[in-house]
Amino acid sequence: MKSAYELAMARFGDEPVSHLTDEQKTRIAEVERRYEAKRAETDIMHQQRLRDASGDVQRITQLNEDLTVERASLRSRCERDKDRIRNES
Repeated sequence: MKSAYELAMARFGDEPVSHLTDEQKTRIAEVERRYEAKRAETDIMHQQRLRDASGDVQRITQLNEDLTVERASLRSRCERDKDRIRNES
C-alpha cells in the first residue's frame, strides 16, 4: 500500500521511481521522448494550419480547440504507457 506522500506525488506526476528497475526507467524515458516528439509535431502542424486559416476567426478558434484536445490526448496516452511500465512485475 502506498503512503500518503507517495499518493500525493503520484497525483502530481512525480511518483518516486526508486522501486523501478533500470530497464523500466529507460523505457519510461523513451516513452517520454516519443510523446515529446509527437507533441512537437502536433505544434508544428498546428502552426501551419493557423497560417492556412489566416483571417478565418471561426476556423482559428476550432483549430485551437482541436490542439487543446490533441495535447490532452497525448498527455493521457503518455501517462497510460508510463503507468503500464511502472506496474510491470
